[in-house]
Amino acid sequence: KGKARFRPAYFEPTRLEANEALLSLKAEHVRPLAGGEAGLTIAYDRIVVPESQQEKYERFPASTLRGSLAYGYKFSERFAVLAEGGLTTISGDDISDKVKRTRPYLRAEAEVKATDRIAFGAGFSQDYALFDPDDPIAEFHRRWQFVVKSKLTDKVGLDLALQRVHKDWIYYNYDTSERRLVATLSFDTGKNSKLEVEFNRLLHGERDTDLSYSGSSVTSRFTGTF
Repeated sequence: KGKARFRPAYFEPTRLEANEALLSLKAEHVRPLAGGEAGLTIAYDRIVVPESQQEKYERFPASTLRGSLAYGYKFSERFAVLAEGGLTTISGDDISDKVKRTRPYLRAEAEVKATDRIAFGAGFSQDYALFDPDDPIAEFHRRWQFVVKSKLTDKVGLDLALQRVHKDWIYYNYDTSERRLVATLSFDTGKNSKLEVEFNRLLHGERDTDLSYSGSSVTSRFTGTF
């Protein structure tokens, strides 16, 4: 008896995407100011793609550099805000000269604690996204979000998040959008550990509605300190 292993010549190894690696560096400085906190951030991101795979899989390297100032203030135990603004720029050999490379970086968040068991949050942000875009280089995201955080009991929590993202592509003159509902049910299992079950519903929009799609997923995770 023996084992035979073979592969027909017409079964070729298949690769769908290029290999890529993300380098991310950030320097921050925070200090008290006028009853709140002010911060300065400089962030650099670079996506690296093997040269031999760039044209074949349409995935090209690029880098972004961002500088921003932030200020956060807590008006009371129930109301807090955060605002951040600056400039972000993208560079890469495959980016067209017609692309606006430097754009405003914005981030604004507010949270209201209605009771000891429920809180509401809203936010807006815009910045470049290098990792895992649909575009071959990167996308510029404008993101809106509304969140409800609640404690059903002392050990059970429920968070709901509504998100909308508009994506401007960089390599192609194109844009897409996404709407997402995320519901997370969490259980405090004691000893600094937590079990979470998350439902995620995605609606992806394209200019050509035949290319739009939707999908749902359920994820469970367990985190803690042991």
